[in-house]
Amino acid sequence: MFRWCRDRGLFDRPGRALTFGAGFLREAEELADLGWAVDAVETAPSLEKRPALYEAFAKRYRCRVVTDLESARGPPYRIVTATHVLEFVEDPDERLALLRSLAARLTTKGHLLLSLRGWSDVRAARQKRPRGDGVVTGLGTWTRGYSTDEALSLIESAGLATDDSPTGPRSRSPEQVQLVCRRA
Repeated sequence: MFRWCRDRGLFDRPGRALTFGAGFLREAEELADLGWAVDAVETAPSLEKRPALYEAFAKRYRCRVVTDLESARGPPYRIVTATHVLEFVEDPDERLALLRSLAARLTTKGHLLLSLRGWSDVRAARQKRPRGDGVVTGLGTWTRGYSTDEALSLIESAGLATDDSPTGPRSRSPEQVQLVCRRA
């Protein structure tokens, strides 16, 4: 999705960006390379596993690494990314609150780039036990998948709307749901 957005000019005019669930910093580093000021949010255990990676990123000009959303510079961000994060938040109310919090950090014309696992990916796990609105995999990880319609309902509940999507027309069980969102 990141390349899809870049090809459409979404990153042409640098500003402030937030990468939530920064992982290996791929999106954060690419945005920084394009001139963006980037706050990368990742959990403390992830930082402890790869300290050199995060320390090097934090030394870049106008880049920070923080362990919680409240420590991010705060509104407004023109780009917020949430890549494969929400589907691991088991409580539906927490999931919605988190998405609302990300949406609240957007500028008026900002975009939230949201990537969620699709149901076909979740159902492909060899071992899974249903729990709540998701499953616990053989690794003991709770996760849930999304159809395009479920994802659209979630973002609408969070006060967001879609601008565009590389996902395709309303797939019921995609491998991933990818949406470019804005404030409704």
